Amino acid sequence: MQKLYAQGLLTATQRPEHPLGEDEDQQARQPPPPALLDEDLEDEQWEAEADEMFQWAAALDYDAGGGGEEPPKYKPGWFSRNPGVTLGGILLGIGCYVYRGSRGKKNFEALQTPIAEAAVISPYEAWELRSSNSITPETFEDVRAGVARAFPGGKASMQHFDQYLGFKLAPAGVSKAYHLERVLLSLAQDAARRSDVDAQLVAFSMAVKGGVDERLRILFNLATNAPAGDGLHAGDAEKHETDTREMTQEQLERLLQLLLETYQIPSEKRVLAVQDAKYPFQEYVSASASDMLQAAVQAQVADKKITEEEARARQAYTFEAFSQIMRGKTVCLWGECFSSSKKKMKN
Repeated sequence: MQKLYAQGLLTATQRPEHPLGEDEDQQARQPPPPALLDEDLEDEQWEAEADEMFQWAAALDYDAGGGGEEPPKYKPGWFSRNPGVTLGGILLGIGCYVYRGSRGKKNFEALQTPIAEAAVISPYEAWELRSSNSITPETFEDVRAGVARAFPGGKASMQHFDQYLGFKLAPAGVSKAYHLERVLLSLAQDAARRSDVDAQLVAFSMAVKGGVDERLRILFNLATNAPAGDGLHAGDAEKHETDTREMTQEQLERLLQLLLETYQIPSEKRVLAVQDAKYPFQEYVSASASDMLQAAVQAQVADKKITEEEARARQAYTFEAFSQIMRGKTVCLWGECFSSSKKKMKN
């Protein structure tokens, strides 16, 4: 029992109730037998060997996985390491973009504003002239045929042209005629103070009421010198036949020039961007009739309405092709390309 108690095999609750004698007490105080010490020493040696084997296995795994090199450490990118420079670069880029846009707008307005201020008739006044009269496309065609007979030389003074209009349009005449007279007086004149009758007729076309197609048709007939009334209110078969008539490129450029001279093309469309001068700031030019036609054709190519080969080979225009150019965003005759009615009235 004393031996069991000394080895810890008996707890305090299992102790015998009788007190130990002196011999038993001395035996209890003696150190454990050598056998127990040998067992503890063996446990420590086993633990040391196990720890050494574990470290050896870990070393083998590390050598097999990484080739003996340490794994790469995470290194933040240049932008993360330089947030101040990054933010400054972003702000600088935004500032340059805004400044470039502002400078380009100033270049545009430097050309567009004088054109708008030089116009002798505003878009609203042109609308007022048209809405105040009841001149039909058929009436215009009748006047065009009469002008060709009255002025065979192709030129007439503003006074003579005005008198002829009064004769043909009697008794009603032209309401708000002062709007039209300002345009007629602004046309180029020769030494005898005569102007081109085609230019005078293009100016007079602003007073014609009717649909956009009808008003475009009378301009097409004027440019191609078609018979009076050709293509107006025709049946499907006849219309298909008349649509085969074509306008040459020279005729179209001349008509565009007359429309520019009579201020029927919005001022903002009379300024074109120079494609080869975009940087550092966009440059612009006042468009000539040739420039405008070329830009209109390139816009059709960009919109995939025609191919590049068709654009290069085109030398003449049917009424449909002519109408597409006049209504397009490049020419925008009478502001027809604008979707907003307020924008149309302004232009």
